[in-house]
Amino acid sequence: MSKLISVLEKLNVVEKVQQEVSNNDSTDNNIIKKEASPKEDSKVSVSTQQETKIFTSPNPPKNNFENSTIDKSLDISEIYSLFGIDSNKTNTIFMLGQFINAIPESLPHDIRKESVMNILTAAKSNFTDLIKDGEIRLNTLNDFTEKFHDTVNSKIDEYNVEISKLKSLISDYEIKIENKKSMLSKQDSTVKYELQKINSIINFFK
Repeated sequence: MSKLISVLEKLNVVEKVQQEVSNNDSTDNNIIKKEASPKEDSKVSVSTQQETKIFTSPNPPKNNFENSTIDKSLDISEIYSLFGIDSNKTNTIFMLGQFINAIPESLPHDIRKESVMNILTAAKSNFTDLIKDGEIRLNTLNDFTEKFHDTVNSKIDEYNVEISKLKSLISDYEIKIENKKSMLSKQDSTVKYELQKINSIINFFK
């Protein structure tokens, strides 16, 4: 139970309060009655509105992926930021996860599930909205993964095309180099033959 209370406090679902126990609540309620002033009524109304405020359905995330340059892998918070999704654990699918983890695993599944639903009711959190948040995150991550693969693979294909061009260019240069070497060899042979003829004539008269 202390683990559950700690989780609720971290998520600001409940606040630490000192519980005053009285066996004469019904008697005290009949004896003590105060009429609230208009200002007090206003405060009570505002307070009630704040307490009953629940998590509204998340808006579709903004997709900034298309305008982003992908040159590294991203962590989850960066992916969420890219799509305009809050990384906060409060009022999200992860809050449900923390509630589930706070219930002893030794209890039957149905009991644990009912306990989480009771906590949500007490916290005035909307179960449907939290599940919707999870579905949005699932769809966003799947969408990101698909587009990330497409983008990176497109770059890989682009680089492979450039490598093929470079390989072809290298091959052409290698052929040209061999042709130049052959040309040098042929030229050397021609000159060498001529040198030998001239030297032979000159040496004849020595």
